[in-house]
Amino acid sequence: MKINYSKLALSALLSSVFILALGYSVIFLPHLLHRRLESLFPDLFYTREPLQMMTEYTAKVRWIGYVSLIAVSLLFVLGVVTERKDLVMVGSGAFFLPTFASFVYTMFFMTGLGFLRVIWLPLLDLNPLILRLGDGGLVPLLPIILLTAYAGSLYPIGIMFILVGLSIFLVGIVTWLYGRMEGFDIVDFWVYRRSRHPQYLGFLILSYGLFLSASYSYIYYEGSLGGSSLPWLIINLVVVCMALWEELEMLESGGEAYRSYRDRTSFMLPLPAFISGLLIAPFRWVSGETFPSSKRHVVVVFLTYFLVSCAHTLLLWAIFR
Repeated sequence: MKINYSKLALSALLSSVFILALGYSVIFLPHLLHRRLESLFPDLFYTREPLQMMTEYTAKVRWIGYVSLIAVSLLFVLGVVTERKDLVMVGSGAFFLPTFASFVYTMFFMTGLGFLRVIWLPLLDLNPLILRLGDGGLVPLLPIILLTAYAGSLYPIGIMFILVGLSIFLVGIVTWLYGRMEGFDIVDFWVYRRSRHPQYLGFLILSYGLFLSASYSYIYYEGSLGGSSLPWLIINLVVVCMALWEELEMLESGGEAYRSYRDRTSFMLPLPAFISGLLIAPFRWVSGETFPSSKRHVVVVFLTYFLVSCAHTLLLWAIFR
């Protein structure tokens, strides 16, 4: 393929501006926003004594958590029922904000943005351990976790994943923009030759970094501790399902050309056939198919892997406790 370097430079420039803005919003903007919120609402956001204030504080804002959780859940369900991808994205994105707030917490110590985590109070009322049902996601890093146990934090490793995720995201955007500028109906070169969804892959790796960085962040609530792995699990399953949803739309518009591309290219991360087979085994067992053939099947993917992930975590708890 002959490369048009002027278009490549333009796509790289636009992508770099976007990634810089995204990185700024993830790393620096929360600090500035926190300082502003703290100056406007010092009584609400001044939380230097978390253990002393949380019981009384949560009693005042509990109703906000219930209303927020119900609203976000209804938005997500409405999007699934009506097959409105935008509603699903807004609902899942809103649910991810508390996870990001936990990451911010590790950076600035009980930052005012931690208020976003009020949406978890209904789950904490049931059982604080519910928020840790996604802890099985730490298993792939178990050797690193053991090596860094004495350090007491996974924050540096989390930052590494965030930077890798942003890099993959950048390469994916550059490739996609260049392909569109060149008039490709299906972008199937460069990074897209190895991954059908490199931008989603970059986000998943970035969110994993946020999860690791926030893994030692806790919500103090009436003597109980709760992590943030469940929202992280949900948003990642939503991202995977959004990619599958888009593939159904691409099959309708791209036909056999996209089907051929799908069959020869990895979904997100290039993996050995044996591991890929293990990953799709739950869906194949439930549906009898390898790929979702309808949007209802995408919902089946979400429910199946959500239940499998939670069961995996419960099994790990039973083994190691």
